[in-house]
Amino acid sequence: ACAFLVVFLRAMLKKETYLLDKKYEEELARHAGLSRKLEEIRRKKSGLAKDLARLSELYALTKQMSFNIRFKELFASLRGFLNDNFRFGKFKIVLFKSEKDKSTSYNTYEISAASESRGEKS
Repeated sequence: ACAFLVVFLRAMLKKETYLLDKKYEEELARHAGLSRKLEEIRRKKSGLAKDLARLSELYALTKQMSFNIRFKELFASLRGFLNDNFRFGKFKIVLFKSEKDKSTSYNTYEISAASESRGEKS
């Protein structure tokens, strides 16, 4: 009876050890997957930080250059970018000025898919 109990307990111990080893391997695989995802997120974050820094530099340069560029030239560049990257029928930019809590439009620039940019006084 004692030998049977020892054999039975060994079998149970072997089964439990197998199940725990299997669970451990599954958790290791899960951990490895999470580590890969975390590393991917870190890479994306680093890339976004670099993009943000580059955009900040471009903004600063654009701000400095804006004193020498006329709005129509800037709008023509915007038109080229939009035509190259997007499809649209018509695109308008309306410039507003604000005086004493009252906003009024003072100029409208329009791009249609087939036309050049133009400024219209409003």
